[in-house]
Amino acid sequence: MSDDRFLRSLNWRAIPLDRETARSLSDEFQVLFLQSVLEIDPENMEVMIQLGDLYTRLGRLEESLAIDIRLVKLCPEEKVFHYNLACTYSVLKHMDSALLALEKALLLGYDDIEQIETDTDLGNLRKDRRFRHLIKAHFNRELQA
Repeated sequence: MSDDRFLRSLNWRAIPLDRETARSLSDEFQVLFLQSVLEIDPENMEVMIQLGDLYTRLGRLEESLAIDIRLVKLCPEEKVFHYNLACTYSVLKHMDSALLALEKALLLGYDDIEQIETDTDLGNLRKDRRFRHLIKAHFNRELQA
């Protein structure tokens, strides 16, 4: 039997997959697909953003960090990219780098103080006294959260 006929003979609906397994396979397929797109078009920011979000959701934080760094290099004036970089550094407990990235985001005009005060990704950074000083210096107010 040829490979093609064999594949067509399989009843794919009979393969039992629970929801979590199906989602995991879907996520991994998306990762592979987006990675292959980046191989062809290494500066495709939309794909990088999607891949970075997916890496973060999957807990693949070092890979997410690499994407954040690439995005900041491609668009050094984009405040949201610096903010996201700060978040990833904070989750990874790289406090010096997180603080520098957040400061850069603020200097570029990132001003969503409510997001800064409540974003769980910045939780580690909020414990650092330098974070409070940065917020006070930039917003002229004490941290609310």
